[in-house]
Amino acid sequence: MASVTIYMILILSVTSVVFSLSCVGCDKAAPCPLLPETKECFKARAPCACCDTCASGLGAECGALKIRCHPDYVCVNKDGVEKVMIPWFMMGFKGTCMPTGTGKIV
Repeated sequence: MASVTIYMILILSVTSVVFSLSCVGCDKAAPCPLLPETKECFKARAPCACCDTCASGLGAECGALKIRCHPDYVCVNKDGVEKVMIPWFMMGFKGTCMPTGTGKIV
């Protein structure tokens, strides 16, 4: 009986984590803003966002749940590790958009 209780607690805790990572649906009737058609504006979308926006530029904050850096830049954390794309499960990775080669690639 104790193993069943532990199993149920484990299932419930995993389920709550999965549901907490779910995104809220988008309102299809809400129009998205037009983006400038310039090379500075690389279309990107933040996790769970409904509309595209311009990718983050030099010096902007970056991380797993943020808008990606412009392709001219990489996300460099305080330890100097640089990443082009940060997967959602690396939620602790936070950095600044910097030129490629600023940090160490891992």
